[in-house]
Amino acid sequence: MDKEKFAKRFKELREEMNITQKELADKLDVKRSTVGSWEAAHRWPELEKAQIAAELFGVSLDYLLGRSDTRKPHEFDKLDPETIKLLKRANKLTPAAMEQFKASVKLVFEWDAKERELEKLRKREEE
Repeated sequence: MDKEKFAKRFKELREEMNITQKELADKLDVKRSTVGSWEAAHRWPELEKAQIAAELFGVSLDYLLGRSDTRKPHEFDKLDPETIKLLKRANKLTPAAMEQFKASVKLVFEWDAKERELEKLRKREEE
């Protein structure tokens, strides 16, 4: 594994999330200086911390460690480019805006579930 590649990806992913080293350190339960040493390629994280970081960043552990160039294989293969772009932008929202985004998405899912149920009822009536 390439420590420089890991360090570069780790920092890029943190910056994509628009969070500071301190904020990420708090999420990983480590010191800010530890995150800094990972980003500077001075140290490797423990496996558990690397796994948690990969989950937070929304990438595979293989991608984070530099063993793959695919961020998260197959998970979003069926999404159109516009949807993927929106999801990436959502990653940069303020906490308050993120809560609004989540609430809006939940409403869309609820609406979709009701539409599907109505469609089933219409088909039953036609039979």
